[in-house]
Amino acid sequence: RLLDRYTDTDHDPYDAKKGFWYSHIGWLYEKSLYPRMKLVDVKDLDEDVVVRLQHEYFVPLLAVSCFLAPTILGASWGDAIGGFLYGGFVSRVAIWHVTWAINSVAHWLGDQPYSIEHTARGNLILAVLTNGEGNHNYVSSHHEFPNDYRNGIKASEYDPSKWIIWSFSKLGLAHSLIRIPNDEIMKAKVQTAEQAAEVLRQEADEEGVDWGRDAGVLPGWTLAETKRRCSEEGQDLLVIDGFILDFSTFKDRHPGGEKLLVAYRGKDATKAFYGPLNNHTKSARTILRTMRVANLVAAMQ
Repeated sequence: RLLDRYTDTDHDPYDAKKGFWYSHIGWLYEKSLYPRMKLVDVKDLDEDVVVRLQHEYFVPLLAVSCFLAPTILGASWGDAIGGFLYGGFVSRVAIWHVTWAINSVAHWLGDQPYSIEHTARGNLILAVLTNGEGNHNYVSSHHEFPNDYRNGIKASEYDPSKWIIWSFSKLGLAHSLIRIPNDEIMKAKVQTAEQAAEVLRQEADEEGVDWGRDAGVLPGWTLAETKRRCSEEGQDLLVIDGFILDFSTFKDRHPGGEKLLVAYRGKDATKAFYGPLNNHTKSARTILRTMRVANLVAAMQ
């Protein structure tokens, strides 16, 4: 619960921002000092009979379930040592690392469809290994929707745990299951997409990406002026969507060939651009912005 409340801060016991290996296993070798632990409400855990039983008898339960039982089971077919080593020791180490991977891998590799305000990510492979917990960006135990009993809400988000909990609720073994309304989930996804787009936009601006010039800063040319510049000055100009475009640096890499552009030199190519011969993509329309040199204006009468 300390992790849930203070994710990615110095008060997070497995702070992913301190590095992959720290969040995976390094925190185990650091003296536990949690000054804000007293602020975390654990009254329900203190009153839970199962939790209290496990806490009080942790060592004997560990010895019996993790080592003695596998050894006895292995002995039943004449391999007590194999039962102890593989059913006990090796399986324990594997389970430890899969559990710790939630603190490391699930905060390092995967998708973030619900929030980018924390490092938690959704990882299908990890979800399979952890029965759904790997859907960590949504995950019910903490992060974006902390009180939803589900780890994943889509068919592609592997989560058998939610079906087990749901089945228990139908049998009267679980109650008060909470499901976040779909509109809240959709709002989170939309807001996350908008935030991600803004981050990408900032990165593009830092790299000096050319988005083209806005109409408000462009001069105004008539179609006659455009034709004159083409015929007298040899400029490669055409008109699309009311903008005069200079295609001189683009004609040699035009997918439809240079001749097609040259055929519309000094002309309005708007209908051809949106016409039946080719369905130009969003990227093509974005390239047009970078070719703008003037606004098309009507000739003075």
